[in-house]
Amino acid sequence: MFRRFSLSTFFGHFMSINWAYLVLPIFLVTLVNCLDAKKVSPSVIVASVEGEVSSLNMVDDFKVQMGPTSVGKKINPKTILSTGKTGKVALLFSNGTLITIKPGSRFYLRTYKQLEGVVEGNLDPGKLEEEPTQSELSAHLDYGNLVVKAPKLKKGSSMKLTSPLGTAGIRGTMFQLMAVRNSVTGDIMGGINLISGDIDFTDTGGNTVSLLSGQSIQLATSKLGAPVASQTGELVDLSSTYGPSLTNGFSPPPLESVFPGYSEVSSSSADESSGEDSFPTMAVVEPASVSAGDWEMIHELATDLFFEIETAETVAADFSFEDLVLAPTVDIPTPEPEAPVAPASVTGETLAGADLEFFQGGHPSLQLLGENGTSEDNLVTILNNGALMEVEMRAPAEGITWRIIDPWVKALDFLGNDITSDVQISGSPTILLPNNITAESDAPAPGEKVSHEVSYTIRDLRGLSTVIFRQVDVIATRPTIQVSNTSPSFPWNELDLDQDGLAFDSFYQWIRDDLTVSDVRGEVISYSDTQVPGTFHLSGNYDLSAIGTYNDIRIVALDWRGLRTESEPFSIEITSPENLPVLSTTPFSSEFSALENQQGVLEYGDPLSEYSGWLNSGTAVDSSGSSVEVTTRVFGNDALSPMDLANIWPENGTDYTIVFEVVDPRWATGGADPEMKDQLTVYETHSIRVVATPPKLEITFHNPREGLGVSEDFDEISYLVRSKENISEYPDDG
Repeated sequence: MFRRFSLSTFFGHFMSINWAYLVLPIFLVTLVNCLDAKKVSPSVIVASVEGEVSSLNMVDDFKVQMGPTSVGKKINPKTILSTGKTGKVALLFSNGTLITIKPGSRFYLRTYKQLEGVVEGNLDPGKLEEEPTQSELSAHLDYGNLVVKAPKLKKGSSMKLTSPLGTAGIRGTMFQLMAVRNSVTGDIMGGINLISGDIDFTDTGGNTVSLLSGQSIQLATSKLGAPVASQTGELVDLSSTYGPSLTNGFSPPPLESVFPGYSEVSSSSADESSGEDSFPTMAVVEPASVSAGDWEMIHELATDLFFEIETAETVAADFSFEDLVLAPTVDIPTPEPEAPVAPASVTGETLAGADLEFFQGGHPSLQLLGENGTSEDNLVTILNNGALMEVEMRAPAEGITWRIIDPWVKALDFLGNDITSDVQISGSPTILLPNNITAESDAPAPGEKVSHEVSYTIRDLRGLSTVIFRQVDVIATRPTIQVSNTSPSFPWNELDLDQDGLAFDSFYQWIRDDLTVSDVRGEVISYSDTQVPGTFHLSGNYDLSAIGTYNDIRIVALDWRGLRTESEPFSIEITSPENLPVLSTTPFSSEFSALENQQGVLEYGDPLSEYSGWLNSGTAVDSSGSSVEVTTRVFGNDALSPMDLANIWPENGTDYTIVFEVVDPRWATGGADPEMKDQLTVYETHSIRVVATPPKLEITFHNPREGLGVSEDFDEISYLVRSKENISEYPDDG
């Protein structure tokens, strides 16, 4: 326990001494290490679980079917862990030991004690090379396959792992231990592969063998526990030799195939000559020499075992010393059921014999139902054969409860009677959202989940209970938005060309062709500006009726539940309009033949009908094919109308420009913005010259010889005024 002190007083005292400068850094380092220290207390937790694994607490006589929800929970001493054909469980001890219990095993954690203390630095329990405080670990492998990594033990610590083959005394090592039973003969076979470190192994006859790194021992004992055969040597493939007996129900190989020189006949003779209570003499087989091919096999074996240990280290890295201290117990479901009323059925610690529950039958069995990929609900995903489920939250109107989609369990008593109807469930998850307005805040965040531990408990008529857990991850997958064109441009105030009742055809074509919005069910979410569930819309400030570039536009989708997704921001551009009216005009041409080759000349005094008819000759149609009014004006002179030009006396001829123009009807429907009028106006111009040609006077002198009779004194002059009709070169007004 630390004493309280004044830092200023402490430092003042030491700084007044010359050697304080040497002491101060040491003190600071020590202080930092104290702050980083982690509490250590005896604890064993489940680092990982796969497949069929059960836990039986011998103290409370309580059985648990373990699953994903068991990870991170404590295993208490006096607990049996059993793995099925596909089961595997990794245990992490607070002293740094890692034990992986492989398929087809039964493992008994008899005792685990450890002195409380602290660990300095940032190391987690799965990375310890040396245990932090003294410990005592005692466990038993009744049958099965173990892979163990133990840190270097402190002086005074002990780690013993027993089996029907003998006892392994461990001082810090990595090894594999296997033991299998022959259901016909009762013999037990197995062995140890020592990867690194050293082990003192004592067989059931009291014979001790010290194993070093890279060595193995294989043994066999009789059904009564007497040693039968033993063989030491290099690493051997224990998994291939004995594994099928654990997971496939095969009988172990004959003793003579594993132990060359073993003779069942000679052992039987030895039995007869030594009396009924004597055991056969153990056959000790000398190790064989190792060939080059054997070395390759040994390397592969070591690699496989190292991989198994690294896998355990990887899952153990997720847990700190604090996790070990605070972990709940695996055999206490949530919420905790009533304690069983029956007394413990097994009180001994030796598991080498027959069934632990021989006299009263086993606990009731519980099996999670549900196979991977078999759910009829496409919003439910079943994993690990029902041990884990992912469930999408639902809209309130769907009225779906957990019990509707729960695959449920199957329960049988020790006689095989179906007692499923008596199963009690607790911890059911809530999967209905309250409403679509608050759905986004009520649901788990995108990419996250809310995990629930659903427990199923069955108690038979004898009061024996079994509990099994199912992890249910409630998720809320948001709509997905795919945009293939994130820089769309649309013409200003486009007409409804496809006559679907919606203007701005290019905008809706972009929505149809370049946007894909769907919900987690795979159903398409359609566009609507109503912003109701089951639709998507565009957010941001934009106006399809105003030319310009609009930034920070987003697509916002709401699924049927009200869950929301926003796209990344993008820009849209409203460009000058397309499909403007088509205008047709012709230049002015006088109907008089004298002017037929002089377009654009208006003679003062010509008939007004021919000029006004030309002014009204312009035609235009819009993009929908409808006629649009064409107007005319005098360019640059708003005071004159085009018809005024026919009545103005021209001085030496006057040039004008007549503008024919048509305004797209969308200008009016779009609000008649004066600044936008030019964008929607189509025009053509024609030049016209207004003239007033004076009459041409031609005097003809008649030659008397031609009989015209002109006076010789020229007192009389004859005027001939030539009109348009007779002299085209000199037209006048007639």
